[in-house]
Amino acid sequence: MKIASNPIQAAYINGQSGIEDFFKYPIRPDWNQLCRNVLDSYKNRDFLDILKIQNSHIEDPVLQRNLQLLILPNTVILITGQQLGLFVSPLYTLYKTLTTILLSRKLNKEYNDYNFIPVFWLEGEDHDFDEINHAQYYDQNGSIFRVEHPEEEGKFGWSISKRQLLNQIEDILQTIQNSFQETEFTEPLFQRLRQFYQENEFWTKAFADLLRDIFRETGLLLYNPADAQVKKLSAEFFINLAIKNKELTDAFGNQTQKLTKSGFELQVPFDVGKSYIFISEGDGPRQHLLKTESGEYYFKGENSKLSEDTILAKAKSNPEWFSSTVLTRPIWQSWMLPVVSYIAGPAEIAYWAQLKPAFEALNVEMPHLTPRISITLLEPKIQRLLKKYEINLDEIIIDKDEFVREQIKRLESSNLENDFSAIRKKLKENEELIQNSVLSIDPTLKDLVTKTFDNASTTISKLENRILKRLEEKNVLVVRHLEEIHTAIFPDNQIQERYIGSLYFLNKYGPGLPEKIASQVDPVKYTHQIAEL
Repeated sequence: MKIASNPIQAAYINGQSGIEDFFKYPIRPDWNQLCRNVLDSYKNRDFLDILKIQNSHIEDPVLQRNLQLLILPNTVILITGQQLGLFVSPLYTLYKTLTTILLSRKLNKEYNDYNFIPVFWLEGEDHDFDEINHAQYYDQNGSIFRVEHPEEEGKFGWSISKRQLLNQIEDILQTIQNSFQETEFTEPLFQRLRQFYQENEFWTKAFADLLRDIFRETGLLLYNPADAQVKKLSAEFFINLAIKNKELTDAFGNQTQKLTKSGFELQVPFDVGKSYIFISEGDGPRQHLLKTESGEYYFKGENSKLSEDTILAKAKSNPEWFSSTVLTRPIWQSWMLPVVSYIAGPAEIAYWAQLKPAFEALNVEMPHLTPRISITLLEPKIQRLLKKYEINLDEIIIDKDEFVREQIKRLESSNLENDFSAIRKKLKENEELIQNSVLSIDPTLKDLVTKTFDNASTTISKLENRILKRLEEKNVLVVRHLEEIHTAIFPDNQIQERYIGSLYFLNKYGPGLPEKIASQVDPVKYTHQIAEL
């Protein structure tokens, strides 16, 4: 299957000349040297203690073993993270996590000098509720439905870590359960969901509990950067962001210019008026701290200016108010933890290309980047339909109507397309013949000839479409099957992994789903992969 790739990601995967200007390490690094570099520069082991505390209550022997390894000086972190989508959605959240786990297994087998621990960063600092408050699934008939958690009044702009589930959560769960096909896994799955997702439960905890449940016995650790102790120990980092803010923003600006000069589009626009620090005073919304040309700080819509000393004082007294932006979060992450590789999606790889000089400006070791696994899941029924109609996955294009039309032509009228192609070819030949004759009679008639043949071509296309439409009407079952195939692979003309939530597949295939997928994919294969269920 061909899935469009981000140009920067493609350049990184292919080792394109000049890409080393944007990433510290090549896609296939010297892991021993990489680990040495990270550990030689790492200074903040107190955060490893917090990571251990945050996970110590989990009764999982594999996880407990990883917690013991955290205290060793040769332990490094493979980390991924994601916004906290409702019920751990969409699917690529699972794939990022699975990549992290599989890569840690692979490296632990191949390199005896280091311990590689998989970690998921709970991105609860984000405040874009509209991006995470919903999920889409297939119902019993293969159609798509959507559920959405409403926003609590007066909470606009609040970070997700401060949000709680509302009483509508039970209705949402019931809607999903009623829409799913009942299987042997349905009842236990929804029992666990109702334990995790209850009215007044914090959004972050519900997400974390479900993610742990999906990846139980894998040794995956979860890290919550919104934790009060994390913020207290991070005061130094946010103070440094303010003190070195000009160096930081200059670094972003210079790398932005280098990227655009190399022909790449920016994933995250650079704004010289931003400090790349968020502040949320008390229980208020997150606000981007802006700055004037003279170096004073202010918040959007407020006239009062804040000096650097004021910002430093706030960071010292209330570090819990401070949080990173999309461009400073990776630096904060590696400042806290000995990260050797971040498992990233295509968009993340694109904006990480903007960060190399910023890591250097803040004296933090930039880690390696591992592209996450990209997967399409094929259910048995879809596999049977593909075989029945002899459809190759590469033939399935993202536009459903066009896909159905092309397959109907192929399946129901093998000669039709050739017939119309022959007509068009002959029409073109006749147009050229008459144009040559007209030139010797009256050259001013050339445009009339072109217009006449264009009209004829349009009429022929309309005729072809009428015939195809009649074929579609005649072959209702075939069309339905083709639409089922397309919806399974490109739901609502979207890529499956970016659109459908994991609960649908967990309900049908049970808690063994991650390992079933893992057995069919390679964490260091950077092309789109297929997993058959």
